[in-house]
Amino acid sequence: KFGTLDYTSAYLKQEVAGAAHVGKLGLEGDHQGHPEHGGEERAVNAFSLQTYTRLRETYPDLKTPNGFGENLLLDGIEDGTVCIGDRFVVEGSGEDGLLLEVSQPRYPCAKVNMRHDDNSVRRHVLADGSSGWFFRVLREGSVQKGDKLRLIERRNPEYSVRRVQQGLYGDYEKHEQGPKVEFYNAMLAIEELADHPWKGDCRDRLAKAAAAQA
Repeated sequence: KFGTLDYTSAYLKQEVAGAAHVGKLGLEGDHQGHPEHGGEERAVNAFSLQTYTRLRETYPDLKTPNGFGENLLLDGIEDGTVCIGDRFVVEGSGEDGLLLEVSQPRYPCAKVNMRHDDNSVRRHVLADGSSGWFFRVLREGSVQKGDKLRLIERRNPEYSVRRVQQGLYGDYEKHEQGPKVEFYNAMLAIEELADHPWKGDCRDRLAKAAAAQA
């Protein structure tokens, strides 16, 4: 139930007791209400505890936990410090344990507003670049509450989740979109960035910019 609306969704996650297996499509037992909300490029939805704290300055009644449909609530890292392509191993899951790679920022749908009973939340987190991110699973394993994620590789230090989110959708949502050819080309060059919707939208915008100059 979202506010006063009855709505079928897998948005509201439940805390898991003990270890949960994480496969290529995400946590065992997890579901998505729409096929496009899942898949290997959106296997694990992560959100930062520090972002919750910051958002409460603007939204004191922000609903937590699981205000953003996250699978993992992480302490100590956030959108501005995590970069596309970052690889994390879950310590405690064994030598060949769970290996995650940041695939894309999370592009929130209207359920974010429904969850918090406020139609401004979605636009705010898009403009602020604080809507969380997705991991793809490079090596299956398990995770449980209290596990530590250790950064083992950073391939794109100049492109944090926040920078990518704000660069592609922050100004767009505020109706101030203009062609940013250099940025779009840079996004297309990031091997680890998910194609949909990120690279697809970059290609579309580059095509429109080229047509406008023709």
